[in-house]
Amino acid sequence: MKSSLSESGAVAEARIAVVLAIKQSHLTRFNLGKALFAYRAHFRADRGWLTAANAVAGALGCDERTIRNIVADYERLSAALPTVVIEAAHSRGIDLAQRRHRQTVAAIESAIVNEGNGECDIDEKEAERIVSNVLVMRSPNQRELVQDDPFVSLTRAERQQIGRAHV
Repeated sequence: MKSSLSESGAVAEARIAVVLAIKQSHLTRFNLGKALFAYRAHFRADRGWLTAANAVAGALGCDERTIRNIVADYERLSAALPTVVIEAAHSRGIDLAQRRHRQTVAAIESAIVNEGNGECDIDEKEAERIVSNVLVMRSPNQRELVQDDPFVSLTRAERQQIGRAHV
């Protein structure tokens, strides 16, 4: 594998970023995905990404597929939302790259589109307002049970019981 001095320097920088992100991976999935995304860019051309992903997975104690999912989650989020919005959520302790926040990301995307804001039109104050408005909205999982609501969702145990009864 031939590489220039600047390319090997870039790989070394990417490796340091990945190591730091791995050490702090419990803090944000977004930052780990960002570091792995940059690391992957250096290895993809030489078809060495799968080997590198397996090594990172071994260091984290997870599967290589998890590493690919972390990178995919980062790519999905960074394509969907402006960085300033992601940082606003992070300042509130919310890592939007986590899969459990997909509905929140969709709600933020919708809020941005509904307000007619472009990605470059959003400043820090506007991002904070959008994130706080979305977080204040109650999710369907948190709604109170209304006595006269004829459509109350079944619990997981109830669905399993019904499934066993029909088998």
